[in-house]
Amino acid sequence: MPVSKSRRKGKKKKTHGGPKSGTGPREITLDIDALGGFPGYEKMSEVLKEFAEPYELFASTEEDYKVLYGVAALAWNMALSSRKEREEAIQDMVRQGLPPIPEDARVIINELIHRKQMYFAECKRIILNYQVTMIPEGTYLRVISTPV
Repeated sequence: MPVSKSRRKGKKKKTHGGPKSGTGPREITLDIDALGGFPGYEKMSEVLKEFAEPYELFASTEEDYKVLYGVAALAWNMALSSRKEREEAIQDMVRQGLPPIPEDARVIINELIHRKQMYFAECKRIILNYQVTMIPEGTYLRVISTPV
């Protein structure tokens, strides 16, 4: 397939609206990254960092931060569903053979769900993926999200 002149010169293709048919999730995430987020929305990485901030003192390594933001993203997405749907999701995980969530982890998840509902209720974005990298300045968090 021939490459357009603008592509050969390194220019990114502008997109408007949703993805065109035939594009896969990888292209969508690249488009989101190229746009620098959604116009009119805060960067979700900054929102997730603020959301998880009360628990950051327990993290010091890259692996710690991956777990922290993973649990925070799980709680964030769970907070967007009803209590019944959350319990069904937990039961589905158990049925699929995943280990049950330890009680202390469940307490933290419930605290985060409550925090989401109290302080971040207006933000109705689903976290699709996240990536944590340690850099000299600290922790670099990259989040891919979508409005509900």
